[in-house]
Amino acid sequence: AAAIGAQIIDEGGNILLSADGAVSADKALLLKAQAESVLISDGIRLSSTTVKGGHVVWHEDVSQLARLLGELQGTNEHLQGKNITLQEEYATRRQLHHLMEQNRIYNKMQNQTQEQIRLLDGLVDRLEAGAGAQEQERLLAKIAVVSAYVKRRNNLIFLSEDNNAIPAVELKYCFNESIQNLTLFGVSCDYLFAVDGTLLFFEMMRIYDVFEAIIEKAFDTLTSLYLYAGRDDCGITMTMRLSSSADLSCLEIENLALEAENDGEWQ
Repeated sequence: AAAIGAQIIDEGGNILLSADGAVSADKALLLKAQAESVLISDGIRLSSTTVKGGHVVWHEDVSQLARLLGELQGTNEHLQGKNITLQEEYATRRQLHHLMEQNRIYNKMQNQTQEQIRLLDGLVDRLEAGAGAQEQERLLAKIAVVSAYVKRRNNLIFLSEDNNAIPAVELKYCFNESIQNLTLFGVSCDYLFAVDGTLLFFEMMRIYDVFEAIIEKAFDTLTSLYLYAGRDDCGITMTMRLSSSADLSCLEIENLALEAENDGEWQ
């Protein structure tokens, strides 16, 4: 189940995983798409990107874009011989710009969450491989937590397109969803969010990205989590106290003050 019609193929063009909405294409086209985008039929373009062990291919409906480009070309030819208003051309360019801007935002979302997308691919592969009941539950828990991050992180990108200063409550919503998923799978969680007003996009992104990096590292043995987000003289700060036997000392995050307290206790 996915919002886009995507498939994962190996180097030989064999389909390993397929979304419900994926367009069927023969192996020759799938192999060709590994090198360049391919127009398959009725304005459907097949594109790909490399992942570990193969490629992700997806289809895009570019018929509207092609139609608009055709309209734009026809309008230009018409204007060469007649003195008419530029309103029609402007409207077409505006719609074309909208589509190109939308594509830019989607690419930005993909680039900024590509590590988590690859992580989700790997988790799903392990789930499909027939893990035992206990392992399945752990994999599903991690999938839920990482998916919540991808969803909320992309929402912040959308919000930042209109205004670089974002209401601080949006960060609270991010923590809410991530922590709810952790709680559902047995992690004891509590947090205090004491930030009001607005935050710049890079501040909000920084806090949520660090939170996710720590959770992903500690997740397999995480049993409890307490989080505090607030302001001090230096700006916004976040404190996390968690119980996990994972070695968090290997985390290389700028300005992160990490302290191992008792055995398996971290701040």
